[in-house]
Amino acid sequence: MLSKAFNLARLWKWTWENPCELVKREDEDNKTIGQCLPEDKEKALLELCRPLCNGQLIEMIIIAMNTGLRESEVLGMQWDRVDFRARTITVIQKGDRVKVSAMNNSAYNLLFEKSKVRSISGYVFVTANGTPFIARDMYREFKKACRKIGMPTFRFHDLRHTVGTRLAQSGHDIYAIASVLGHSQLSTAWRYAKHNVESLRKVVDSLDNKTACGTVSGTVEDV
Repeated sequence: MLSKAFNLARLWKWTWENPCELVKREDEDNKTIGQCLPEDKEKALLELCRPLCNGQLIEMIIIAMNTGLRESEVLGMQWDRVDFRARTITVIQKGDRVKVSAMNNSAYNLLFEKSKVRSISGYVFVTANGTPFIARDMYREFKKACRKIGMPTFRFHDLRHTVGTRLAQSGHDIYAIASVLGHSQLSTAWRYAKHNVESLRKVVDSLDNKTACGTVSGTVEDV
């Protein structure tokens, strides 16, 4: 954070150097996965969030859990980037990188109904005044609901981890998971691989009848 501040100061010509560059940084831990929302807690969370943020917090959660979009991408969603014909949502990521997310039936039906009454601001989720939600205001309400279901440390960002975990458990490969979550590097999506062991076993089981050793009776040691 301090290094970022100095880099901005250099950009604004307030200083000519960043002393943080002289300090060795610790390696980032991209292998650590966040919390996953248990299915028995999901319904309780949705019910508690139903009246919050003018009834829109539950919609934000449903969209996040059916698309894998980040908090900022959900809050910044605009109607002109929601394509009902192609069933896609386009978001602009850091560095002006374009990400196109597919809509499943849950996301499509929710947004289609919501699109019948749109704010002139062009944003999908807006306050009573028609302005986009401020992240901290939304997050404050979300945390209240999380505490009530006994998950005080659960974050909105953990909804993405929940999506990744459930996709892995359903047998989808790392490439598909990375594409859904918008990871630019496959290494980031590998954190979900450990949740996919049973699905991988089904894959290798299919080799039993495809290889010569699959037709040989006895154990591997016998062969």
